[in-house]
Amino acid sequence: MNSLIRNEVLVWRLAGAAVWQALAAALVYITYNVVKNPMIALSPLRALGSIFLFNNWISVVSLLLTLAPAAAAYTAVMCTVENAPKHRAGLKFLPPQFAALLRKVIARASSPQAATWLGFFVGHVISALAFFYHTLPSKINLTSYQMMWQSVALALVYQAHVIYYSRDILAFPSIQRHRYFRIKQQLPSTLPHAALLAMSGYLLGSLLSILAGRGLPTIGAAFPLITSSMLCLLCWLVGTIAFEVVFTERLRPDDYGMTDCLKAMEICLDGRKGVLMQDFALFDLSLVATDVGKASWRREEIFADDSGARWRPLASHCMGIISHIAESMASALPKKGAGGGGGGGVTTTSSAAAAASTKWNAVPSALVKSMPINQRQNLDAVSAVSCKYQRGKLAIRTLCDVAVASLTEDRFGVVQLVQPTLGDIVLQLLSTLLATQQLLKQVGSNSAGRSFSGQQQPWRGTGDTVYPKSDAHAALHAFHDELRTGLYHVTGAFGIALKEALVKATVVPPFGSTADVGNLLDTFFSGAQ
Repeated sequence: MNSLIRNEVLVWRLAGAAVWQALAAALVYITYNVVKNPMIALSPLRALGSIFLFNNWISVVSLLLTLAPAAAAYTAVMCTVENAPKHRAGLKFLPPQFAALLRKVIARASSPQAATWLGFFVGHVISALAFFYHTLPSKINLTSYQMMWQSVALALVYQAHVIYYSRDILAFPSIQRHRYFRIKQQLPSTLPHAALLAMSGYLLGSLLSILAGRGLPTIGAAFPLITSSMLCLLCWLVGTIAFEVVFTERLRPDDYGMTDCLKAMEICLDGRKGVLMQDFALFDLSLVATDVGKASWRREEIFADDSGARWRPLASHCMGIISHIAESMASALPKKGAGGGGGGGVTTTSSAAAAASTKWNAVPSALVKSMPINQRQNLDAVSAVSCKYQRGKLAIRTLCDVAVASLTEDRFGVVQLVQPTLGDIVLQLLSTLLATQQLLKQVGSNSAGRSFSGQQQPWRGTGDTVYPKSDAHAALHAFHDELRTGLYHVTGAFGIALKEALVKATVVPPFGSTADVGNLLDTFFSGAQ
């Protein structure tokens, strides 16, 4: 939550999400009152005035009070740096999905955001209790303890739903429609989701009530309880959609009134405004490297500072991300020929923050422990690449595009003279490509056409890239293609002069030797890659 209030733009976005949440709650209560008393529908003013009743406001305020812990939890979800779920049709407690859900829940409970998720759970329990007390008829035979266990179950099911369907902030498309159309597109799926989660919550709440010795809710209380749970979940789901739509729009990294956009970007990349703004700043930096118009003016500001104060923090952050991915892959490869270290002096505090714990297993932990050590290392390396792919892709594009732009825009030779220099960048990219190719060969030799669980996999791929591997290898192949494309872009622009720049490089390659990297560079000149 602290990362939200440290940026003015995020504060206003949070206020916008709160307005959407309040609007959703008001509409749900109007619908409930119309269903409860159909005569209200004959008087629109009476239906509108029903939201100003004291009892309605108690429930609306209880829903809005959950926004603070929910906002912190959603922010933690967007910064998880992990794979997006493969299934988004609904929470299904089948063995494969349940195993993935259990791993994510355990990971959240043992993470630094455990207190955030605890606040998320407690807030939604209170919200569900207030909603039940307001909407459930007083004549149904339901004790306070049974209502409490139903609220606990509803909060547990909804929290599991949010955790399982979490998506990284950079996994959302960069070009998006207006938020009204995005919300309208996702709203039809909320009703079946709410019904499914309400039924799951009722079954889990009944089980918890029986285990606690409070008995099973009566048959007559089942329908009103499930209906009330579905309405409550509808409010929560609409609030989740609103928060996701509002916060995944591409944000400016500077506060209102700031004139130095590059300085604001540097502050965000350093992690001083939270991981969320750090990711947004990385995306904005990739646009600065490629776009025209105002982006060319910002590039001119970077190249105009011959001291390198503008260039160094931006390039070091990108190189730190790539270095972390290369080291993750190198840990699974034979140590012979490893360059040791990794990244030299380019890994800064910001890159260390970006290289936080990112290992999320792709298969059940019991199966991981039963694997041979080499397959376990391969799985860890592939998972690290998959988790860091979005950031690695942006870092590669940024470094390559800025390097090519410096050929015509860098009047003072900042990229040539200030560390990290052009040779450092090319050495880092070539070393990472070498590690990627070695890992692809090693994974292919250990699991040719099969997943880590030993099951035969069909041929997969899009366009001209087809490979007989499991979904876990898709990001590895895509990362390999990004490296090749970026290096061809740089070698095509600088030509044979890159060999001289590579000799002057001062960083230590994270994988392989300098001679191996030089030989790999020759393959680009000959078109053998």
